[in-house]
Amino acid sequence: MPAATRLWARPWPLRWACLALAGLRVANLLLSGQPWSVTFAFNLWGAKLPALLGLDVSQWVC
Repeated sequence: MPAATRLWARPWPLRWACLALAGLRVANLLLSGQPWSVTFAFNLWGAKLPALLGLDVSQWVC
């Protein structure tokens, strides 16, 4: 059985799932420079929508 099939064929052990989430959290912190939060996506989407409409959101004050 290929590794990708084994990875998704059954539930992960809790320890491996926790380590995967911790790794994603660290990667997000290193790449974005801010912690992983529930509301981060709202800010991101709220800036991308006006940008898609042609507005320059880089000068907006928070």
